[in-house]
Amino acid sequence: MKYYFLLAASLSLTTLISCTGEENGLISQGADMPKSNLELTVDLMKSFAETHQGDQLTKAGNSEIEVISHEVTTYAFDLSKELGVQTLSTNAVNVGDSAKVDVYTLVIEKDGKQGYCIATSDERINRVYAYVEEGQLSDTTYNIGLAATLSYLPAQCKMDLVDYYKSQSEPQTKAVTEKRYIVQPVSRFAWHQNAPYNALTPECSSRSDGHCPAGCTPIAVAQALATIQPTALSGLYDFSSFSDSYPIMETQPLNTPPEAWFVIHIGSLLGTEYGCTGSGAWSRDIRPYLDDWNVRYYYEQDENVDESLLLNCLNYKRPHISSGFRKSPREGHTWLWTGIDCVIDASTVAPNMKVIRVNSLYCNWGWGPNSNGWFASYEQPDPDMQPFLDDNDQLYLLSSGR
Repeated sequence: MKYYFLLAASLSLTTLISCTGEENGLISQGADMPKSNLELTVDLMKSFAETHQGDQLTKAGNSEIEVISHEVTTYAFDLSKELGVQTLSTNAVNVGDSAKVDVYTLVIEKDGKQGYCIATSDERINRVYAYVEEGQLSDTTYNIGLAATLSYLPAQCKMDLVDYYKSQSEPQTKAVTEKRYIVQPVSRFAWHQNAPYNALTPECSSRSDGHCPAGCTPIAVAQALATIQPTALSGLYDFSSFSDSYPIMETQPLNTPPEAWFVIHIGSLLGTEYGCTGSGAWSRDIRPYLDDWNVRYYYEQDENVDESLLLNCLNYKRPHISSGFRKSPREGHTWLWTGIDCVIDASTVAPNMKVIRVNSLYCNWGWGPNSNGWFASYEQPDPDMQPFLDDNDQLYLLSSGR
């Protein structure tokens, strides 16, 4: 049996069935007509966009979001295992009807750039699962972190539906007062692995820019360090003069930009193995140098993310470095989490805020601005989620070294 996820038919899960239909444009309604599910979803997206910023490249514009096209996917979930027969009966859940959820994929345009949003206005959930102001779903062909994240969204939708029915059948006794807490993206950078960032990597005649890719790990670590600006490095680099981002260049510029010097510096410290088709390194190998720069950190391998620790780092404008390997074919990627939307225990305060649940995270994938955005699901080590990520590295920056 095959299962499909939105536009990415190659991404599969084992518990979902979907059928899709596509239309262009929005359906207009009369003044007295209730809004369609599509219109409600568009309203949900626009409301989300008003409260969730992007990086420096996307947050400057305040233009209207235009929906170019949309696709709706209907997921049918079997909730009997999660809820049990008694709960299903109590809530009159018909697996063939009530356990269906329509999820919309909207192709959007804002400030002359095309992006996408994945969301549902189903009143039981009413949630934005992905919001990207610049990028395409086809970015999953080369961005395995994005591919893994999007592949988990249907499972997240199912969990949201389960949570809804549990809340209807179980006594609501909250022991703590909850509060919504949002940290907007803390880094202004949106770097990539190509020219000019790879101007000083080993030469490669088969590439138009003449050099090996800079590597996703050096790019992620360099962006994080340029954001926190340790004093020990500020004497070597004027971080305030670093550009937010350069477009991908076919050839190297005449003058090597300072960002390229910084990227090769970090790449060398990481012991990066450079190659024409890809360059590899481990983010964990920056730890001895973090010690030298008086940057405190906490590192875990192949562990679930400590959401409270993540929030408290982001709250002090320190990006989180995450990485993982695709199981088959074996390939790794490193990226940054730079923003968070969550619900916290209102009795807790910084630097010890306690997260009750995460609504979404802002991911900087290290491919320039492509598909940087807010996502409601994120990679967690799970042996059953073949062929996606494992061997995760989680590197929390506990201080900025200043």
